[in-house]
Amino acid sequence: MIWFFFVTSLLLAFTGLTAWIWVEFFWTSVPKVLSSSQIKIMLSLLKCISGIMLVIAKFSGTADHILSVTAAVLAFFALLFWEITALRADLRREADRDAVTFDLTIAKETVFSGMKLIGALGQLVAYKRQRVLGTIRQIKQAGVPRARLSLFRSGLSPDLQTLLILQSLALFLRELLPRVVESDEQNFRIGLYMEDRGVMRPVKSWDHLKKDEQFLQSYNESVDHFRINCSDRPACAVRCLKEGLLIVGFCESGLIYYHERQKNYLKSLIAYPIGDYLNQDGEKVAASLVVDTNVAGHFKEEDRETIKSYMGQFALLLELEAATVSLFYLGGSSSGTKQDKPKKSGHS
Repeated sequence: MIWFFFVTSLLLAFTGLTAWIWVEFFWTSVPKVLSSSQIKIMLSLLKCISGIMLVIAKFSGTADHILSVTAAVLAFFALLFWEITALRADLRREADRDAVTFDLTIAKETVFSGMKLIGALGQLVAYKRQRVLGTIRQIKQAGVPRARLSLFRSGLSPDLQTLLILQSLALFLRELLPRVVESDEQNFRIGLYMEDRGVMRPVKSWDHLKKDEQFLQSYNESVDHFRINCSDRPACAVRCLKEGLLIVGFCESGLIYYHERQKNYLKSLIAYPIGDYLNQDGEKVAASLVVDTNVAGHFKEEDRETIKSYMGQFALLLELEAATVSLFYLGGSSSGTKQDKPKKSGHS
């Protein structure tokens, strides 16, 4: 009888050690074979065996005593191994549940941002459709070709649509913020830059909280940093042309400010290169879309693919409006629509 318990304890100790190793290094296959209920049954059995062996060791002879103690020790180690296995299995399962919960959260956030993006893009299309339909009604009432030409420009209105695109991007980013009081104070500033004679000049910009167009004072005060060939602390509008999508989570440690005032509002930033942007002469030029916010750590490297996705959609709309400007300028008279020139402004 003692030998039976001895062999059983030895086998259970060996299987306990094997199960522990299995859980640690081959966890993906464990849940299919070893369930929590099985482990609990094994632990109960081992406790019974350990108790029986200790009782037998106390009341048996010398030979049986040694064998009983050995069996009890083996049962103890088997119990230890299976306890550790149970603990590690519970921790692994909890980690798996957390991972699934995290994945579901990310999936919900992705769907949510996707729906918001679709809504923002759809609203932009609706704005332009309303202008075009209104212009069509006016054209039907106009009898002079010259008047019709001016109405064409008014209907498509690439300058106004470009501003609406920047405003929609700011609103889209605001919609992604958590519903907390602090979000009301978070601002987004957006600047569209286009290459002009070797310099990335601001074409259009928008400040969400000020509800106003504004051109960054850093350009007016530090224009050399906006040159395409700048090698001394180039602006992010220039850097992204070479580096691709630029994400600066914490500007205080990731950027060198051009003036002290920037420290108060420039906390996190992204810069996106626009690939197929045309100037008014129909020539392909470098362009970039820069977004900054007053909350440090808002833009994160782990969100790169998401950021690239929505920035690419808004950039595509801006490319279309730039092409429309070029179409008007190349096909029109001296009254043709031209792209905005950089403005001097006291905004910073």
